[in-house]
Amino acid sequence: MSLDAVRPLLSAALLVAAVAFFAVTAFGMFRFRVMYDRLHVATKCLTGGVLSVLLSYTVTAPTGFALSKALLGAAFLLMTNAIASHALARAAYRQQCDTDKLSIDQLAEDIALTKEVPG
Repeated sequence: MSLDAVRPLLSAALLVAAVAFFAVTAFGMFRFRVMYDRLHVATKCLTGGVLSVLLSYTVTAPTGFALSKALLGAAFLLMTNAIASHALARAAYRQQCDTDKLSIDQLAEDIALTKEVPG
């Protein structure tokens, strides 16, 4: 089997994986009620889905320029998605959004410890 015959199959498999990631994201957004759980699902699964789509495109990329754009987009997504979700979670926590629904609030314990220590 030649490489040209494998590329469409690999691309289709990556697109099926992307659809699975997006389905898990949609299910998680309806299933979870706490904002932090929803943020986790959205961050992890959407990242996996978009990366699968970009990898599928890189397998069938017609030119080196298209390949480099897709890889640059994937790198940008990996860097910014984690930072954005952290910023959203931190802002929500500071606004005390759903903090009563947390089973363990380790950040509150850390904040209480830093207030006790002089300096």
